[in-house]
Amino acid sequence: MLEKLSHSRVFLYEKKDHGSSTKAKPIVTWIPVKRLQKIRTDLDGDSGYLRVLSPSFKSYLDVDLHKKKFIVRDTLSGNRIYKISKGLMSLDEGEHEFNIVSRF
Repeated sequence: MLEKLSHSRVFLYEKKDHGSSTKAKPIVTWIPVKRLQKIRTDLDGDSGYLRVLSPSFKSYLDVDLHKKKFIVRDTLSGNRIYKISKGLMSLDEGEHEFNIVSRF
């Protein structure tokens, strides 16, 4: 589960299923995994949907404004997984990164 709060605070939780006391009501606990401090929440617009995260929450899209490159990073460690070539996604056109990410 992902929780997005104000002031760019994003928390990632893991679901722990404890079985169920009855079939109608399962017992679930959400365990905090990490506060995601480097996620760019300004790239998601007003939708509240963090489009920079992969559907599995294992990786996210980052922007290096200095080098004008997009980078795929591991969500938990922040390590770089892949550099996206400028032929696929580029900031050189002068377009705002929000518009580029929304097409990703």
